[in-house]
Amino acid sequence: MTPKSRVWRKKSEGLEITTKGSKELPGGRKVHIMVAIAYGKRVVLRVLYTKMDGPFFAQFIKGHFRIAFARTGPKQKGRRLFIMDNDPCQTSKVAIKSLEDIEAEMHVIPPRSPDLNPIENMSHLVKNDLQRQAICENITAESFSEFEKRILNTLDKTSVDVIDRTIDSMSGRIFAVIKSEGFRIKY
Repeated sequence: MTPKSRVWRKKSEGLEITTKGSKELPGGRKVHIMVAIAYGKRVVLRVLYTKMDGPFFAQFIKGHFRIAFARTGPKQKGRRLFIMDNDPCQTSKVAIKSLEDIEAEMHVIPPRSPDLNPIENMSHLVKNDLQRQAICENITAESFSEFEKRILNTLDKTSVDVIDRTIDSMSGRIFAVIKSEGFRIKY
């Protein structure tokens, strides 16, 4: 294989199984977790879910956001900030109404922009920790529920320093994204 080589396929070729698995074959289940982080704190909220839509997200806001914001401390400059990445569930009218009801300010970043979303970096770090655990502990097979527990434990063990460094890097990220005219950066 040569560097930067590409494999061209027809539209219907090779799309049944991806790196994320297939719903029809083993390994196709995904763990869906809502995670909230805060500066100076650990992970302040982590909730498993199965299906995301506008009404679910609105109920999630009503049931969990006040608790998550309370764990982060008092409002900063009279604001509670929620960063989201233009997921249609999060921008639905019912979800926006729920955010207004709890006095949260929504900060929207462009879709598919991991460089500007610190939780994406947290997900990457957790994924790397899970891979290290699997190698160190010689995990060759585990049930779906065992895997969920391992993910939640890894999230809970994430240090405050790692979370704070990730959040602190935001101003540098924004500057780098502007400098690169919107192209990917090192984060």
